[in-house]
Amino acid sequence: MTRIHRAGALTRTGIVSVLSLALLGLTAPASGAPPTAASPGNAVVLPAATPTASSLRAWPSTDVVRPNETVHFRGRVYLGEARTPAGRGVEVVLMKKTIHDPSWSVVERVTTNANGMFTARDRPTRSITYRLKVSSKNAVAASYSERITVRRRVADRHLNERTRMLWQAGQLGAARTGVRSVRGVDAVYRDHARGMLVRVDKRAGTRTWLVEGKILKKYRKLGGPTGRLGVPVHDQRCGLLEDGCVQRFRGGTLYYSPSAGYSVAYGTGEYTEALAAGLSQRNYREPSVRGSKFNAWAGASTAWCAIFQSWMASASGHEGAVPFRTRFSDFVPALRAEARRVSKPRPGDLALFSFTSSRQPSHVGMVIKAGKKTLRVLDGNTTSGTGSLTRGVFVRERSKHYVLEYYRIDW
Repeated sequence: MTRIHRAGALTRTGIVSVLSLALLGLTAPASGAPPTAASPGNAVVLPAATPTASSLRAWPSTDVVRPNETVHFRGRVYLGEARTPAGRGVEVVLMKKTIHDPSWSVVERVTTNANGMFTARDRPTRSITYRLKVSSKNAVAASYSERITVRRRVADRHLNERTRMLWQAGQLGAARTGVRSVRGVDAVYRDHARGMLVRVDKRAGTRTWLVEGKILKKYRKLGGPTGRLGVPVHDQRCGLLEDGCVQRFRGGTLYYSPSAGYSVAYGTGEYTEALAAGLSQRNYREPSVRGSKFNAWAGASTAWCAIFQSWMASASGHEGAVPFRTRFSDFVPALRAEARRVSKPRPGDLALFSFTSSRQPSHVGMVIKAGKKTLRVLDGNTTSGTGSLTRGVFVRERSKHYVLEYYRIDW
């Protein structure tokens, strides 16, 4: 029997008129038998609707960034031959590559607003070539921007210079304050509607950092540059696992993701970035035995205490700092080979525990605080210590008696 595959129903009742069949090259016998194709073959595929043509324009906030600065890309998507601005919800993908990369990697996916505008961002670690793409979704054809090269150069960055740069890119909005000093620190800041700029003067030079987005909202609540977190040490990094963003300050790190919300890790050093990402998962409970989200991320179905430590590193932008292995028995030798063993623990170190009579490693956790006889650690695939057997992510107080070794990570 001849079949007709259609992209959409031609009539409400599904009956195809003789005229429509004639236009499609089909014939309908008078007997009412199913229509047959006029050309060879026993199936006819009706053409789908042609996707709407798209184009986009994008421009960077700067073509020369300083180390640890964010570059912003602002642009607009147009649809059709008349280049009408797109509405809300068209996906735009920011991609990047170096001159040595054979292919493009995805940095961030964003969507347009009601006026077809979008903003994407990246914190490059070297000179990078970028390209933006309109995704071929929702009947919109794919299109690409021109390639944009952003160079990275070590030099001072002053407050007025970066204010002008970001103002022109539409990233700041109206000023909320004048220039204010930070007591006890050679720094000043100015708060705007959509961003706060903090200039920090050091022997190595002058830098001006941007705090923006969800991180800015929490930073203000915690006192901003005059609060416990203090002044920034770099711009935030976004586009991480679960759409996370992380930014480090002199007194600790702020982390945010849409699924987990905010978390803060106080302390000094890069380890606080991983710790803040890990603390965002505190009190998570696996829905079934070995069925945790971290095993799903790793593609594993094993005990996942080590996998969680690797996830913390990746979720904070330090992928590979903690060895990634799907089996704990493979993780231990990798940790011993790649990290530095230390005798006195400090926050951020990984502690290997043994809870068996054989005194072989059976668990790992990150040290939050070291006391004389106990450790406060953040670990996964553990119980809460309240009697429940459900495993998850918890902060635990553990006796040093169970510790076999400590390892310091090169973040």
